[in-house]
Amino acid sequence: YQLLRSYNDKVKHTWMDIDKQLLSVLQNIGSIRGRLPHEWKVLSQMTRYHHVDEEEVDEGPEEEEKVFDSDDDWKSHGHQEISKTSSQYCYAHHLHLQDVQLALSHDLEQHEKMLIGVRSLMSNLAECHDALGRIVDSLWQFHFEVVGDDDTIDGEEMMKDNDSLEDIVNCVTESYQMLSMELYKKQNIVAMVIESTKDEIFGV
Repeated sequence: YQLLRSYNDKVKHTWMDIDKQLLSVLQNIGSIRGRLPHEWKVLSQMTRYHHVDEEEVDEGPEEEEKVFDSDDDWKSHGHQEISKTSSQYCYAHHLHLQDVQLALSHDLEQHEKMLIGVRSLMSNLAECHDALGRIVDSLWQFHFEVVGDDDTIDGEEMMKDNDSLEDIVNCVTESYQMLSMELYKKQNIVAMVIESTKDEIFGV
């Protein structure tokens, strides 16, 4: 039963732990990819009108009053409200250009780190799968040795023990086959995630 305990420990403490980490990393990638298009859009708009803002600063306070002298300027502070002034002021009250650039750079860097983490976790999962396969092979080898040794021994009790051992080995083999299918599915999903890393999904 030492081999069986080793198999169970690897599944419980290694495979399941890597599986949870992999799920967390993929969720982080999804979250980052959800933010990147918005950050690109905001940065593009702010960059486009950045030179306009600089020109209006040089025009003096009178021109500035004309731009912001509006009774409905309060609309830029409401929930989901947009000021009637030009679009370059949509983010001016809340964000600076450098802030958006830093946020975008940070998310891109984190996205790259998450992809590296996914590759590393999948490599660890494949190694764990190989180790489980070796344990299964050892279990079958042990089972065949026990059956071969017991061929010379008569008795119903010994036959029951052999049947019980074979049931255990069959259960372990079935669980290993399910883990193999799970690994195959994960490899396909991760491959699609990595291959989908294109500028289009970032809104570039």
